[in-house]
Amino acid sequence: MKQLLISIIIIITLTGCSYNTDFYIFNNSEQPLHVEYQTKEHSNSEPFVTDPRIVEFDKDMNIIEIKKAYDFTFESETKIISCKLSSGQALWIGRDLNFTLTNEDEAKILKDNIRYLKLQTDNELINATEENILDLFKTFDIQTVGIEIK
Repeated sequence: MKQLLISIIIIITLTGCSYNTDFYIFNNSEQPLHVEYQTKEHSNSEPFVTDPRIVEFDKDMNIIEIKKAYDFTFESETKIISCKLSSGQALWIGRDLNFTLTNEDEAKILKDNIRYLKLQTDNELINATEENILDLFKTFDIQTVGIEIK
């Protein structure tokens, strides 16, 4: 009986596990990508943070930290963040707990703090607002959701 109780406690504990989902803008093109977005509020965790960081990624989309992680511009009055991503770099833009794009209530957080997002390469310009931002995001795995520019 004692062993059954321990097993039940372990099962309940494991089923209650949480996970973090990180949000990125990936530059998988051969060109530099200029990223600019304006937030509604200052945030350090939810999507579209005011303190993003630049990372690199490999062909499997595994994240690699770099030394120049904070090479971006933030205008505090206007809450506009901008940076240039080289090919193979991504911009980490926030995190959420137990996030999934298929849940409308959860996906709403991607719209809650964004005024606009502009992504530009030599060949392409993408403008997004809270009305169409969800169309750009895709799930890479349970812990990675992002926009991929090819």
